[in-house]
Amino acid sequence: MHDTELVKVILGLQADIAALKRMVAGNLRFGTVKKVDHDTKRVQLLLSDANGREFLSPLRPWGEIAGTEKSWRPPTQGQQMMLVAPPGACRHAPGGRAADD
Repeated sequence: MHDTELVKVILGLQADIAALKRMVAGNLRFGTVKKVDHDTKRVQLLLSDANGREFLSPLRPWGEIAGTEKSWRPPTQGQQMMLVAPPGACRHAPGGRAADD
């Protein structure tokens, strides 16, 4: 392998590592509730990126408890919540779904 090819491979690997770091950093975020949509049972959070810059999440479903107890306990504005986004992007975060099984 020539030096120029090796440099291209290394630069590609560096880009891959940077993308993975961003993805991992976005997997789990803590934020404050800014908006609650009771009709669609969705919540919008005020979050911060790795540099401390604030941004709003998309509206995402909030989780409810599972089992025989049924409740209506929507989040409230100012409440702290956790957003889990396995792919690292808020728009791909699954809603908090509870199951009875």
